[in-house]
Amino acid sequence: MSAPTIKRANEGTGGRPAKRRQIVKAATRLFLSNGYAQTSMDAVATRARVSKPTVYNHFASKEGLFGAIVEQLCDDLMSEIISAEVFELAPRQGLTAIGQRFLNTALGADAVTLYRIVIAEAPRFPDLAAAFYESGPARVTRGLADYLAREASAGRLAVANPTGSAEQFVGMLLGQVHMRAMLGVGPITDGSVADHLSSAVEAFLGAHAARPGKP
Repeated sequence: MSAPTIKRANEGTGGRPAKRRQIVKAATRLFLSNGYAQTSMDAVATRARVSKPTVYNHFASKEGLFGAIVEQLCDDLMSEIISAEVFELAPRQGLTAIGQRFLNTALGADAVTLYRIVIAEAPRFPDLAAAFYESGPARVTRGLADYLAREASAGRLAVANPTGSAEQFVGMLLGQVHMRAMLGVGPITDGSVADHLSSAVEAFLGAHAARPGKP
């Protein structure tokens, strides 16, 4: 049997925005605390202090509700990683700022829990996994690729493939530190994260150093 399509945030027949936010807030804490399988629409209604029909008025299915939460959490977590002021920074400072924000997000408790849940549910709900990827990692990669392209045009970096290089840097940032966070193998200290970030930035700059006389 094929997995159901995960509908976006507007799924449902409508209802007041404030009530919808109330439901999403309650459901978010339940999903992150209990996981997908152990969270029911009845529990969401109870936690949100609304009736079950009210929940279904806003979200036609549990899958749709969780899909909306995934997108909202990703938007909240990822929106400030690559902001306008980063584009004014030189490569070392810009990559360090982006990397620090990304790691702060990726290693945060909510992000780790969400990632675990999405990984667990991906085989049943591939649309959910795709929504998570597009709203989270792919969004950061696109922003980083834009930054790298700009630095290459200014002659400060040598980047032939901005998207490929952005994916490479994101992979370097995650590395073993993210694996340990996902598995709960620690400790992961601020110092170890700072050292990891510095090594990733220096390795990336070494591989993409601008060469005199090259466009």
